[in-house]
Amino acid sequence: MGDKSFDKPATAPAQPRDRNRTAAPYAGSGNHLAQRRAVKALLDKQKVVVSSYRHHNGHMTARVLVAGEYYDVDRRRLDLLVAGATPADLSLEPVEVEEE
Repeated sequence: MGDKSFDKPATAPAQPRDRNRTAAPYAGSGNHLAQRRAVKALLDKQKVVVSSYRHHNGHMTARVLVAGEYYDVDRRRLDLLVAGATPADLSLEPVEVEEE
């Protein structure tokens, strides 16, 4: 009758907090995987570095560095390289670069 442990109402035990859950509904694992795929696609993308432009008689020629090789390309082929085409796709041959 005087036992105090029986006088308290029964409560559920405290649940451990899930550290993986956030308040934002868009921050779930699906969005995380999409972000990882986007980063991987960006890293896997072919890198095209334009080292110089030449303009002659209204035409542009760019010397570009792709995968360690230099190529001379016109505006159209430059656009295709930047869009993801490989030099082999465009039948490009590397040019000899003069060491200074």
